[in-house]
Amino acid sequence: YRKFTERHERDAAPLKSIVSPTYMDMKSYMSIPKPANYRSFAVIRDPRDLLVSFYWSVLYSHAQVGLHPEWRASIEDLELKDGLIKTIDIMQGFGIFDALRSLKDCQSLDSNCRLVRFRDVVASDNFKAMRELMDWLQVPIPDRMLQMALTNLSFKRISGRDPGVENKF
Repeated sequence: YRKFTERHERDAAPLKSIVSPTYMDMKSYMSIPKPANYRSFAVIRDPRDLLVSFYWSVLYSHAQVGLHPEWRASIEDLELKDGLIKTIDIMQGFGIFDALRSLKDCQSLDSNCRLVRFRDVVASDNFKAMRELMDWLQVPIPDRMLQMALTNLSFKRISGRDPGVENKF
């Protein structure tokens, strides 16, 4: 895998396209060729929430699909506190915290980029945040259709569980 701070896109995306997700830092984002008229957004997640989610994912759900078994092996026999500390080391190793720090300035570095908080777009009352994002992106979607999409794509509807509930197999 490449560190988040070492990911660079060499080619511009086709006009009127959606590029998602890129998983990169602001320097890498700025290196992407862009048309004169574009809109973009960066989603950032609270590092504490990301840490806890990543820990449980590595320990249970990601382990089931074989993603980085060495990560699971390094935390599975540790107490929770020590496992979280080890997970911080793992995440720091692939640059996630550096990337998050760099993205917090996206709006001041690029007036065509908006910063969006992960918790706002996944919250059960996410309509306002998503309406604002659709308006920023100039996506003409009626409120009724947006609400329907948000309901159909909700975390609970897709996963079958409430946010924050462990996903153990």
